[in-house]
This record gives sequence, structure tokens and C-alpha cells, in this order.
Amino acid sequence: ITGSLPSEVVLLSNLLSLTVRENLNTGTIPDEIWNLSHLETLTLVGNVLSGTIPEVPTAGLSVSTLLLESNVLTASIPSSISLLRGLISLTLNQNMISGTVPGESLA
Repeated sequence: ITGSLPSEVVLLSNLLSLTVRENLNTGTIPDEIWNLSHLETLTLVGNVLSGTIPEVPTAGLSVSTLLLESNVLTASIPSSISLLRGLISLTLNQNMISGTVPGESLA
């Protein structure tokens, strides 16, 4: 897959895991990614995704693994990431993100 992430991916309502690794995808992570209410693992590693990490709109999402390393994401980690209460693994290295992980995410 090259180019932007297909917008249709957010229509896969029963998706448990999405892995797009080392495809040099460009563009941003769609805000609607969090509409995938069954998503447990989101791996977008080794691409050229830019922009920010989308705000998590609501609590109750079951994402346990969020791997976004080796992109060109910017800004800070949104405080709403703490709404991902089941989050076990968060990897953001090799981006241009500033700030710290919100404290609630570490509990």
C-alpha cells in the first residue's frame, strides 16, 4: 500500500487489528480511526504519516497496543489517550512528538 491510508478502512467495524508497516504511507491518521470500536491493536510503523495523533473521542475503546513509531508525527501526545484504559503498549519513538505521556495513561 502506498499513498494515504484508505479512508474506507474506518468502515471495517469488526476489525480487531490493523497493521500497516513499512509501506511509506503518507498523509495523516484519520480521526475516524477511533470509530473502530472493536480495535485492539493499531500498528502504523515505518511509514511517513504526519500530523498529530487523533484525539480519542470517548472512553471504552479496547485498544491495548498502539504502535506509531518511525513516522513524522508532530505535536504532543493528546491527553485523551488516557481514555484508552486497556492500553498496555504505546510506542512513539522516531517521530517529532514533544511532551510527556499523560499520567492517567500510566496507571
